[in-house]
Amino acid sequence: MPYESTFSQGGQTSGMLLTFRGSDLRNRGVRSNRNGGVRYSGIYKNKGGEEYTPEQKVLWRLMQYGVADVAEEWVLLQFAAMPAIEIALEYFKNLVLPEWSREGVFEAEGLSNYLEDHSAESERSTLEEMMQALVDKGWLEAAGGSYMLPESIRACIELRFETYAAYFVELIDALHLSYFGEEYGKVMGNALFVAHLKGLLPYLEYGEVYLTLQRLLIKTYHDLVNWNEEEKELKSLLDQVEQNEGKWTENYWNVCNSLSDCFRRIGNFTAADHFSQVQLEVAQKIYVNHPNLAVAQSERGLVLCELGDYNRAEQLFQLALDSDLHNFGSDHPNVVSSQSNLAIVYTDLEDYNRAVQLLQLALDSALHNFGSDHPSVARSQSNLARVYKELGDYSRAAQLLQLALDNDLRNFGSDHPNVARNQSNLATVYKELGDYSRAAQLLQLALDSNLRNFDPDHPNVAWSRSNLAVVYYDLDRLDEAKILWEQALQTIEKKLGVNHPHYAGIVSWLDDVNEKLNPSN
Repeated sequence: MPYESTFSQGGQTSGMLLTFRGSDLRNRGVRSNRNGGVRYSGIYKNKGGEEYTPEQKVLWRLMQYGVADVAEEWVLLQFAAMPAIEIALEYFKNLVLPEWSREGVFEAEGLSNYLEDHSAESERSTLEEMMQALVDKGWLEAAGGSYMLPESIRACIELRFETYAAYFVELIDALHLSYFGEEYGKVMGNALFVAHLKGLLPYLEYGEVYLTLQRLLIKTYHDLVNWNEEEKELKSLLDQVEQNEGKWTENYWNVCNSLSDCFRRIGNFTAADHFSQVQLEVAQKIYVNHPNLAVAQSERGLVLCELGDYNRAEQLFQLALDSDLHNFGSDHPNVVSSQSNLAIVYTDLEDYNRAVQLLQLALDSALHNFGSDHPSVARSQSNLARVYKELGDYSRAAQLLQLALDNDLRNFGSDHPNVARNQSNLATVYKELGDYSRAAQLLQLALDSNLRNFDPDHPNVAWSRSNLAVVYYDLDRLDEAKILWEQALQTIEKKLGVNHPHYAGIVSWLDDVNEKLNPSN
């Protein structure tokens, strides 16, 4: 039965979604406007040419004279850059003042810059005092320890500053630090972050800032395992890149590469096949002896593996590994990914000795580069365990898979697809050890998780059903096993086709279970 392999993404396959830096948004040309404020040039679209109503003109004048403290004005701008929801004081601190300390608010870089640009100082010493002053003046509403910007004031600020405020870039930088921290750190507050980004993007012209924020939104959907929304945003971004840059560009290659990766995860291998071919064609044209060509070869190889074309995948993975060794040296993370990909193909081709050798090198390098708690280490442990299982060393396989499962639970939580994959892999080892009850328990957890994360027709769901059916078969729960195999077979036929290597295997299992259920036939 299929054992759920964990393919590592080749090199920088998802790199475009992980390259957000504060420097991408800072130090862009700033010019003063007539009344002392500042705005970034060349970023914003005109909001349809709307003009102030008489009421808004009066309100803006009142704000100019009513908010005497420039720091209070900065706070209002941050609220205008956020979704129209109530926000608790402590949460607001975490979003806009990541360097908050007992000494006061002025360690926050965005606020410090704003005060410096306006040659001003604050009359308040703490954020609490500023918020209370704004409530007293009527610019903020307060309820139960939370604050909200009235819609009339929000509309006025949006019109005056075209897209919220020039200093929204500092807020984005703070949001990034607050939500993501380290690359693989725990992601928090994504619903708010998504709403914020989706509110900003329609007002931005195509360019560096637009691309940075669009990619950050895509990464957020990725981390939320909301891959259908990730797909929609990637398609939208691809259209924008094609219209503004054409097809033979780095950005176009990058988005196609990410689309191929996304469609693999969703289980749409027809679309993944298309985009993996396109991104490889673009890479072959625009990159010569460049690491991104290896990334493209790896992504194409991953799709071919899903389609069961292991020989062509092996050729591409070997090219990628040779390139990464030449460009980076033996201990680089890109080399680890390429070694893992090639080793998994060797496993599928039953060349276990070469697979073990490569995967042990990959695991040693991942431990050296990242430490034992990093997801890359869990991925290497899981891949190596698969080979030990094929070699019949079930105890060693179980030990590695338990380490990988514990690692992924710490990093991603119990509902993440990585956890379900390791639960499935560990269950297949327990089955070989004769612990069918424990195997069934883990496989049911994995199936439930995959049904929550994917469509019922996703291949991951099919593999979970098929693996659970094998254990039910061994437990003589034949009716349940038959139902699961029938469901799995329908998905494989629909998504992968009857020529996929695992299709015939499930047909054989079904024939066997039907014969046992109906011996007279």
